[in-house]
Amino acid sequence: MNYFKKEVLKLNPYIPGFQPVGSDYIKLNTNENPFPPSEKVVSSVKKAANRDLKLYPDPLSTGLVNAAAGFFNVKTCNIMAGNGSDEIISVIFKAVLNRSDTVAITFPTYSLYRVLAEINGASVKEYLLKDQTRIPGEMITADSKLIILSNPNAPTGCAFDKPDIEKLCVSNRKSLIVIDEAYADFAENNYLYLIKKYKNVIITRSMSKSFSLAGARLGFAVSCKKNIDILLKVKDSYNVNRLSAGAGKSAFEDKEYFSKMVRAVKKNRAYLALNLKKQGYTCFPSQANFVFAKPPCGAEKLVAFMKKKKILIRHFKLRWLRDFVRISVGNRKEIDRFLKESGKINETEG
Repeated sequence: MNYFKKEVLKLNPYIPGFQPVGSDYIKLNTNENPFPPSEKVVSSVKKAANRDLKLYPDPLSTGLVNAAAGFFNVKTCNIMAGNGSDEIISVIFKAVLNRSDTVAITFPTYSLYRVLAEINGASVKEYLLKDQTRIPGEMITADSKLIILSNPNAPTGCAFDKPDIEKLCVSNRKSLIVIDEAYADFAENNYLYLIKKYKNVIITRSMSKSFSLAGARLGFAVSCKKNIDILLKVKDSYNVNRLSAGAGKSAFEDKEYFSKMVRAVKKNRAYLALNLKKQGYTCFPSQANFVFAKPPCGAEKLVAFMKKKKILIRHFKLRWLRDFVRISVGNRKEIDRFLKESGKINETEG
């Protein structure tokens, strides 16, 4: 007798980037921030690691949510905190989808969306991106229960045109529209303002990338009060632990450090892309903390070569993505090491 849902049994699970044992690797494969969190964050975690850990955390993460509201310039009733934006998206899917429903996504996009849709028994309608910065017209008029868009998109790093995102919201008043802004702090635009214009829009945010808190697992849903109240019914009772909540609050409050690190990542991104092009790579115009590029020596060959050198980059073996690699923006020393080794294999192939 099988106890599990048929959707789960036939599921192709989401597989995260390889996490090596040991610290002798250069990790450019999981879009982590190369810079450490603020010293204020480290101090708050040390301070919170006390006898109070025997107590459950605040179920509403009040201090964290207050700090997030100030940072995002919204009311506290417009925010729900979660265990990373992945959990936030999972809660949304769980709260919205029935087995007869459809989720609209693009290709390419973050592959977790399809996994979560299938777990909930929903079908997926995929819209192929012919231009990586334009939302397909068919998607703008999609008749789906839920539409989810990664902006800037994963794994390309491209941001969608602002008028297209506005059209998507105007044309789909009966659909729930989720805009996943995990990389928005590195982009030219963000769309938090849309929650004040459209009741059917939820913005998700992450502290993993721009705040250097991937290990703390912190994410947020930002939407109208009615939507947040419903999502709060579905989330786990204590989904944000004491240490992470304190770390996130301190990170939001240290705006000067945040701005400095975002500027540094953007500068390194430009440096990486420029030098990749000099080596013959074809690069997408990234607004995230990574560069998606086609290497002249071949993607699989480059990934294998770099792994031998203990440098990790990401490769997606799916359709046309297989010709590209995703390279997270590291610090300057890590980038230079990658470029040095890349130059070697390109010279060999040339």
